[in-house]
Amino acid sequence: MQENTEYKVTIEETISQTFKVVAENADEAYKIAVEKYKNGEFVLSDANMIFKQIQVSDNNQNYIDWEEF
Repeated sequence: MQENTEYKVTIEETISQTFKVVAENADEAYKIAVEKYKNGEFVLSDANMIFKQIQVSDNNQNYIDWEEF
């Protein structure tokens, strides 16, 4: 009978959400958006899933390559 092995499973997700910013130009809009994100004013709460992938490894550092699922 084969023993069970512990594996590490890593999942990555890419999500996106659009926010409106009023600014004089694109550079200012960028700076405002970064500040609002860092201050917790822009939170991706109703975001769209764009991409997700998974990777599995064992204790011997053998990996199954990243795979989209």
